[in-house]
Amino acid sequence: MDIQKPIRGGNGVVPGPCTETAPCPPITEIVCVDVKKVFDSCSNVQCEEFCVEFTAPGVVITPAAPAPTPPFTFVSCTAGPASVGPISESAVPGEPLLQRITATICGPASVVFTDSLGVTYTISIPETYICFDKDVLLYMPNPSMMFGRIEVVTFTCLGARFTTTDTVPTVCVTIGLRAIVKSEGRVQLLIGAYGYCPVPPACRELGTLCESFEAAPFPTVYPPQIFDVPTDEPEG
Repeated sequence: MDIQKPIRGGNGVVPGPCTETAPCPPITEIVCVDVKKVFDSCSNVQCEEFCVEFTAPGVVITPAAPAPTPPFTFVSCTAGPASVGPISESAVPGEPLLQRITATICGPASVVFTDSLGVTYTISIPETYICFDKDVLLYMPNPSMMFGRIEVVTFTCLGARFTTTDTVPTVCVTIGLRAIVKSEGRVQLLIGAYGYCPVPPACRELGTLCESFEAAPFPTVYPPQIFDVPTDEPEG
């Protein structure tokens, strides 16, 4: 939805910022809404290296043949999307208002590299080999009505290196993770409101080259006449 300033009168109020020069009008009603309320939350940053052998189950190297010849040179890597495994909440001894929230965040990664012959390969690592464990404490006074939730903000590959001294080559990827862990509960809240939301404006579409051409003004076909040419002579 396009962000617009509040409108007084007309079609009512639409989403937008409230400022000193354009303050929000008084609310028109107090409503009861059924929502998920965040009771507590924390941000978490982790960066770890995960090493996987080329021949590990589920690992795919493209092209499959010929086999890459070491040494290898890193080119680029990508990771994700990440998925959050089952989240569990458990009591903390001596802390009745806290709950221990645990979960696992996993995601796949792909690494592009070249071998000693200059051939480019891609090694794809399934998410089972790249997992972060979360174990945090959050305020949760009523576990029977509340639950934990994890929002993945960033799951990215920062680089990779190769180990080829052993019989089986190994790739080690460095993954950076940013996540927000929340304790939420379904509650009914009283909030100030302006009634129902108005119908939003029509969506703006990219259009086509022909639409842009047809919308442009038609050019002048004939040259200007003498009285159409501006002069520098003073009036009167």
